[in-house]
Amino acid sequence: MNGYISPRDINLFAIFFGIASNLAAGLKWDIMADKTKVGTKNRRYAPDDVNIPRKLGGGKLKELVIQDEYGKLVHYSLAYINPLIYAGDNGRVLGYDNSHGSPHKHYLGNITPEPHLSWQQIREKFESEWREIALAFVNEEELPT
Repeated sequence: MNGYISPRDINLFAIFFGIASNLAAGLKWDIMADKTKVGTKNRRYAPDDVNIPRKLGGGKLKELVIQDEYGKLVHYSLAYINPLIYAGDNGRVLGYDNSHGSPHKHYLGNITPEPHLSWQQIREKFESEWREIALAFVNEEELPT
């Protein structure tokens, strides 16, 4: 990559594309039938993928959130995909989800258990980490461990 990219550049990109942690105030939810319980409705939030400009490291951000009809978090998945950084796991550099019944983190092909956190805490942690990774990559520094 050419030129040094600062944390400010990454933060401005995140704010511009509305992926700051206070996004939840304006979520657009789709109502969908829950296949596990008859008669219940879940709310599903799955915005379009956010493509990160190559100048800021490239890749994309993916998000999926499902809440039950009472607002309880049922499922979530956050992913930073960038095959230029990591080609394994379909390019997933970093991810957080609660598939398979427990929260866990994906990082460069490794999966580690995570504590149960609030959605706000999960999202803030993910945002901080993908920005740190992208910044290290674009500045040709060692990736965080």
